[in-house]
Amino acid sequence: METRVSRAGRRQRHRIVTALATTLATALAVAGLVAVLSQGPPPAKAAAGTSVLGPNETLSPGQSITSANRFMYLMMQTDGNLVLYGFDQGWNVLWASNTMGNPGATLTVQDDGNLVLYATDRRPLWATNTMGNPGATLLAQDDGNLVLYAPGGRPLWQTNTTLRKLITLLDATAQPDEATSCPPPPTDDQPTGCERPG
Repeated sequence: METRVSRAGRRQRHRIVTALATTLATALAVAGLVAVLSQGPPPAKAAAGTSVLGPNETLSPGQSITSANRFMYLMMQTDGNLVLYGFDQGWNVLWASNTMGNPGATLTVQDDGNLVLYATDRRPLWATNTMGNPGATLLAQDDGNLVLYAPGGRPLWQTNTTLRKLITLLDATAQPDEATSCPPPPTDDQPTGCERPG
């Protein structure tokens, strides 16, 4: 009789252990699903080679948007600094967020119209404070200005930067010579080159 009780006890323990393991596995699966759903969908990335960063799009480290004439680009550098470069007798910094020291930072045009630079822990490092403008888009313009526009075309924020020599050349409808054509940018954190306008 002791062996029967012993076998019955083992079966009972096996059923309890199996039930507990199943319950634990289900709880972990539900917790994982809740964690994924609470994060929301992954952010959209900016299309390669575009001059626009649209609503809910993100610039990740090493990504950039480039003006249509390829004389200006906004780079989300790997060190966390957001830098606007322009070509005016060489590549020059036109504007920067001065947020270096935050590797992995990303730039997002939020659906509320606010342009925000986030650290990897989702802490805001810099922002335009333009919320309340859903559908806003960021444009790298040919004149060297970076502008966040409301859907109707009203500027919400801008860097107020220009490429003076380039604008003078284009106004005179002159073809740029070799001194004003775009060489490859100086570092790996920048695009591989640009084309001459025209």
